[in-house]
Amino acid sequence: MSIGLIVDYIMHCMLRYYEVPGNREEKCIEMLRTIGVSVLLGGMTTFLGTLLLVFASSDIFFTFFVIFFGIVVLGVSHGLILLPVSLMRTIDRSSFFGTYAMPYKGAQDRTRY
Repeated sequence: MSIGLIVDYIMHCMLRYYEVPGNREEKCIEMLRTIGVSVLLGGMTTFLGTLLLVFASSDIFFTFFVIFFGIVVLGVSHGLILLPVSLMRTIDRSSFFGTYAMPYKGAQDRTRY
């Protein structure tokens, strides 16, 4: 469950980054402007959903809250801070995918044999 939450926050941001046209800086700004708010709200509501576990008398529920809180903070911070900085500094879609970044004209006309 923890890996799923962390990957979910990061993949939403990553998908939006590749959907937006423009250079790397414009993509990061647009990604944070559009999906960044949704990811932040998703992390906050996930945190609020487990907030009542703080007041539980059982140690296992409190431990679950602490672990869940750490997972949400790591996922949201990686998706909204570390990922945009990494994308802006390292990855350019055209150089990352090379010639396979954009389909060439007439790709539907080619047959395999």
